[in-house]
Amino acid sequence: CVRQMAQGQGYIQCPVCRTIQGPKTGGHPLTGEMRMTRHSRTLPGYPESGTIIISYKMIPGIQTEQHPHPGKPYYAHAFPRTAFLPDNQQGNYILKMLVTAFRRRLT
Repeated sequence: CVRQMAQGQGYIQCPVCRTIQGPKTGGHPLTGEMRMTRHSRTLPGYPESGTIIISYKMIPGIQTEQHPHPGKPYYAHAFPRTAFLPDNQQGNYILKMLVTAFRRRLT
């Protein structure tokens, strides 16, 4: 665990309880975009809430040293993508987690 952290991973995970210590980051491309808008329309099952619309966009590029095949191209298939959440307390909580995951390059 300590070797992983020393190698720049930035976090360690306990092999017993699986708890992560430190901010975990991933390797999705830096060229990705996550945009959020709000709309007054409701989602099925949430008649009292508006809608949070999340748009993800990834742009094709070249893999960096942290990827499996540095220097080779990658392609962003099936993008842009769109997700929907109810604009309520639970939806905003999930949105906050999704934003954190995106900024840490985990999604």
